[in-house]
Amino acid sequence: MFWAAAQGENAGNVLTVTTDPKLLEWLLDSDPALRWRVERDLADASPEVWQATRARVNTEGFGARLLALQDTDGQWTGGAYFPADFRSRRGSR
Repeated sequence: MFWAAAQGENAGNVLTVTTDPKLLEWLLDSDPALRWRVERDLADASPEVWQATRARVNTEGFGARLLALQDTDGQWTGGAYFPADFRSRRGSR
C-alpha cells in the first residue's frame, strides 16, 4: 500500500493507493537494488526485511556489478568525478 498526501481542495486528507498483487509479485522478483525499495515503499515490509535486502545490494546483482568497476582507491577510472584522462579526451583548452 502506498500513502500520499492529497492536494488542492482535499489537502489534509490521506490518499491510499493499493498496488496490484501481480505487479507487486513481479517487482519483488527482482534485483536487490530494486527489491528493497519495493519492500519498503510498496509492500509495507518490516525494516528488518528491507534492510536485509538492501545489505545485499553491494554483493549481488546490479550493485555488485557497478561496484566491481570502481578502482581499488574508490575512484572511477582514475578520477573522483571525471576519468583521469578527461581533459586529454576532450582536447586541450
